[in-house]
Amino acid sequence: MYSIQNKINKNEEQLDLQNQPNFYVHHKQLKVIIYLKNKIIIQQLAQTSFFIFSDKNKFRYFCVWLNEWKYFDNFIIITILLNTITLMFTDYRYRLGDEKQSEWRQSFQYYTELIFLIIFTLEFLIKTISMSFILSPNAYLRDVWNILDFIVVLSGIVSFIPGTFNVSAIRTIRILRPLRSINSIKGMKILVASLIESLPALGNVVLFLVFLIIMFGILALQLFSGVFEYRCRIGQAPDNGFWPADDSIRRLCNFSRNNCPQERFCGSMGDFGLPQNIKENYLDEFNYGYTNFDNILIAIFSIFQSLTTEGWSKIVLILIYAQEPWIVYSYFILLILIGSFFVVNLILAVINDSFVNEEQKIKEKYLAQERKKLRKENNQKHRKYFSEMMMKTNFTENQNSVKLQIYKEIQNNENEKKQEIQKVQKDIQYFRFVKISSQYMKKQKAYRRFQEIVQKVIELNKYKENLNIWKEEIKKKQKIKIKTKNTLQFLQNKIRNLAESRVFLIFTTLVIIANTIVLSLDKYPIDNAYENRLELFNIIFTYIFAYEMCIKIIAFGLKGYFKDSFNIFDCILVFLSVIEIIFQQSGLFVTIAGFRSLRLFRIIKLIKRLENLRFLLISIGKTLQQINNFLVLVILFIIVSSLLGMEFFAYKIRFKDDLVNLEDGESPDVNFDNFQNAFVCIFILLINENWNQILYYHLRAFGDWSPSIFFITVIIVGNFILLKLFLAILINQFSQNNNQQLLIKNQNNNNNKKKISKNKLNLPKNIKKILLIHQSKSKYIYIYIYIYKQIKKSNSSIFNKNQNKQSRFKSNLDQNQIQKIHLQGKSLNIFTEKSKLRIILSQVLFNKNFEYCSIIIIIISSIILCIDEPLQDPTSQKALLLNIIDIIITSIFLTECFIKIIVFGFFLNGKDSYIRNINNLLGFYNCSIIFGWFFRRNRKFTKSEGYKAFQSGKTFKNYLKE
Repeated sequence: MYSIQNKINKNEEQLDLQNQPNFYVHHKQLKVIIYLKNKIIIQQLAQTSFFIFSDKNKFRYFCVWLNEWKYFDNFIIITILLNTITLMFTDYRYRLGDEKQSEWRQSFQYYTELIFLIIFTLEFLIKTISMSFILSPNAYLRDVWNILDFIVVLSGIVSFIPGTFNVSAIRTIRILRPLRSINSIKGMKILVASLIESLPALGNVVLFLVFLIIMFGILALQLFSGVFEYRCRIGQAPDNGFWPADDSIRRLCNFSRNNCPQERFCGSMGDFGLPQNIKENYLDEFNYGYTNFDNILIAIFSIFQSLTTEGWSKIVLILIYAQEPWIVYSYFILLILIGSFFVVNLILAVINDSFVNEEQKIKEKYLAQERKKLRKENNQKHRKYFSEMMMKTNFTENQNSVKLQIYKEIQNNENEKKQEIQKVQKDIQYFRFVKISSQYMKKQKAYRRFQEIVQKVIELNKYKENLNIWKEEIKKKQKIKIKTKNTLQFLQNKIRNLAESRVFLIFTTLVIIANTIVLSLDKYPIDNAYENRLELFNIIFTYIFAYEMCIKIIAFGLKGYFKDSFNIFDCILVFLSVIEIIFQQSGLFVTIAGFRSLRLFRIIKLIKRLENLRFLLISIGKTLQQINNFLVLVILFIIVSSLLGMEFFAYKIRFKDDLVNLEDGESPDVNFDNFQNAFVCIFILLINENWNQILYYHLRAFGDWSPSIFFITVIIVGNFILLKLFLAILINQFSQNNNQQLLIKNQNNNNNKKKISKNKLNLPKNIKKILLIHQSKSKYIYIYIYIYKQIKKSNSSIFNKNQNKQSRFKSNLDQNQIQKIHLQGKSLNIFTEKSKLRIILSQVLFNKNFEYCSIIIIIISSIILCIDEPLQDPTSQKALLLNIIDIIITSIFLTECFIKIIVFGFFLNGKDSYIRNINNLLGFYNCSIIFGWFFRRNRKFTKSEGYKAFQSGKTFKNYLKE
């Protein structure tokens, strides 16, 4: 046993040497690189940092303690947030050349920047001392996010060195400080890592998109190269190398079509070998010349703009005057369909799928690391438990030997104890005599005490009689209270039944709807009488909602009422509405718009009534909670992009009289002059709303294409990747949460469905027996169809075992239904169910070829409507041919209408009568118009536009048949 214990102790010593932590801070064990039997075991920290600070150094221990302190990361995040806020309020008015910026703001920005730089530098030093700089495997610069931190800190230090060149570039790097929050937040770090890891999966799709853009760019060079130079010009040819365009005609022209007005001639400077005049198209009507197809680079930019579905329609409207319209339409429709609707959304699908997979892998990696840590801790605990158990076994053996010795000693001393007992017995006899003599004295004292007790008992009986009288009076009062309590309980139950009744629910719902309608009746300008009526309705609704609140409080009690969050919201609205009415009636102040707008929130009360809407909002709330990290990432991207836009473009985009003027000009409505405007501008870029016009302003102000790099980068990263991925993840998470809510909603009905399935499992067989008893299936076919549909709605799992048989049986039923279900009664009081004409027409009507023929005729009719022109000569051959075809098609539709009326009956032949079907109703409406057109007396309005409009309704017949 002792040998086993020695082996255990030796193994524990070796394990302790191997696993002994160099730093134990905040309940964390941090170890260095150790060497054991010529094997290198890599741990968290390096043995030395900067070749100075070893693992025994107290200062390094303090740095490790501070770096692992959870509040240290929180402090850095708060510092980053404060630094971001100060960057938002940076004033760039010094670029205007005047002293509009105050000195205190300059000094404030300088000192705050210095303070933040000191904090971030100290953070850098603490982390590098604790982790080492670069040499060890887990050093500071071995992490990519720490490299970003190091660059930002280094740029900040360089910016404060006097005489530093290119300060604007250094300030640009400084703006990247908000990105450091990604490294400080674990969820954000996992999210961004997943996003970066998912980008390589886009390789094939991006190559396909680039190939598509280049292909359409080359095609555009062949179709539209040079067409933007064709303008309506003054004179037939250039005069001394100058051929001005007419600025009053701000559109392109086509030389072959000669679509210029008189005394103006369509042409291009390139036709005569003259250089291009760029200023000719420097107009808003031509996008200031930035969208053309004269070379491949500009063509790619124009195609990229079109892929964002922004500004492409204007390019089309420019080109149709210089090129054949069908060529322009075909090119851009294909570009939008293939490029924007297919390839761009394919990028979204690929990156979404890859992102979800990579995120799952990274999460599993982190979970594996956590499991490994827990496994190590459990192994250490098991080793401790085993060693303790071995120590206990040794202790028990020693303990048994001690017990034997004690037992022997007890036997040896037993005789001595007997002698002592005899001496004690003699002493007891003496004490008995003394006790008897003392008992006599005690009896005398007890008699006196007894007399005193008797007197107290007499007094106690008198007090008890009085107490009984008091109890009877208390019982009478309690009976009165119980009666009152029962009455109040009865009233509360009645009020609760009222609050939970369907009538009360419908009434409050109607009041909410009426309140919404009254709020929508507000207008401007408004007269006093009309406004007073609206205010009267508002007071009435407020009192009704207040009474509703009181009824619910009485019915459910305060605790029961305020358990529901909707009731709390309702109480706040009622309280604020009552305050508004009180102050308004007292005339202390006029009702402000903010108070009045609170009435609109009463419509939210409908959410509690509508269960599906409530589940929908709950799913949305849970979805937003789950994607909060991604939402923060999108907001962070917008903030950083806004700060970069301010650094690049603030007070550099200014125009006067549509010309660039930085000194006396004014900035456009959407600009980067301050953070508020920059945030809105970046948001416009993300949603692709008229972003091209903003880019044109910046291109004009800079005079080159450099601003396009920033704009295109923001659109690709922000819109194509972040925003669309955010929407995709939002939809996926919402779908999952919505399914969970539906499962929770339907979970209570599972037991009932199982009972139904057990009770009605043999129902179809019974129905088949009923059908076999009767000779005429047509009489009882409706019974089976109705019961079959009801069973299918109540429990779809009843017929799961015989699904194939049911499908064949149902198809036979459908055939019987087609043949017999529609032939009911007398059609038009003439044709009975056994009429040969009616049977033949029904067979023709339900033939699939008849349906195909009707679809083909509808398509032909639609094509004729497209070919027909309202201003064509009615005596031309084209018009006469179209009229003949139209008469033939109209006759066919009238024939179809008469066939259906004979087969189904017009109105009195059951639910399948002709006029009771929506599809047939539209056809009958068209046929009525056509029938009236054939027999009207006024021949002047042949083929009127109104008739054509009704005729176009034939196109929808094919879709309504489904």
